[in-house]
Amino acid sequence: MTGLNEGKRAVIYARVSTKGQADSGVSIETQLKVCRQWCQAEGVEVVGEFHDDGISGTTTNRDEFAAMIATIISQDPDFLVVYDTSRITREGNDKYNKLVQALEGFKCGVVYPGMGGITADSQAARFVVPFKTTTDSILVKESTSKTRESVNRLIEEGVHVSRSAGFVFEEDIPLMPKGRVLLEDRVREKKDPDGAVVRTVTKATVIASEKDFFALVDRGASIEVIAEMWGLGRHCLTDAVKGKSRCVREKCPIPDRYPEYVRRLKAAKDAGICDPVFEPYRKTVRARASKERAQCRAKATERRADGNKGSESLGKAVGDDGKKGVVQ
Repeated sequence: MTGLNEGKRAVIYARVSTKGQADSGVSIETQLKVCRQWCQAEGVEVVGEFHDDGISGTTTNRDEFAAMIATIISQDPDFLVVYDTSRITREGNDKYNKLVQALEGFKCGVVYPGMGGITADSQAARFVVPFKTTTDSILVKESTSKTRESVNRLIEEGVHVSRSAGFVFEEDIPLMPKGRVLLEDRVREKKDPDGAVVRTVTKATVIASEKDFFALVDRGASIEVIAEMWGLGRHCLTDAVKGKSRCVREKCPIPDRYPEYVRRLKAAKDAGICDPVFEPYRKTVRARASKERAQCRAKATERRADGNKGSESLGKAVGDDGKKGVVQ
């Protein structure tokens, strides 16, 4: 049987909030399957499929969402096919309306197969959608509030609930909550909705003494060089030096060593101390910095699919092919 929309084109979008776990019992694969079935029944050609796994509907800062918007802009499909309204946003009816109006500006209708196949501009949607989008946003707020209350209660009971630190000075360990420092790699396994085992590994915290750190600084090593030597991210070591524990709510009284670091590094440079053992690490740091500067220059001159620069349109910077990056 010929579909009512035979010959028209569509993009499909799906989303769940938690990685390895379906959101509200509707997995990515289920959403895609239902949307594909609608397209097949209607005779609609699918020109793109996008899905964000593990990203909340309370933000539009989603890579695949941005790529989907770019494809709509560049390929002019007739429909965006989404399981239901909550897959687009859970920020309430006002935000939903703004997003749908933006899509309508590209002459792209929105269809919800998981809601009986209603379209965003239908009479049924005018009654159903405001109620659903408002309810979704309320439920998200209630869930967030309950989670916050649970976290606060655990902290009051002395239970650590923050993520483990990537690096700490061993002198700071007694000042930090129990569990903040992970002494061994932590392996966790759980099953996803399809029964497959998902295995995650959290790396053990890197620990070094304040004495060893300043010994390297006195020989002319910067934070960037030391981080490279110790296999750390620069920001990870910088936070530790500045006493930023990333557990503010747990009130870790970690000292700020940054002023001392600046003073001693300057003293080493003024004295002409420059240990050649650091040179390979310095080259790596310089090469990385040069690459980052080149990327920044490219980003500053990139052209969006709609001809704008910066953040003047929906989503992140994307190319005419629906992918992020510079348009050639």
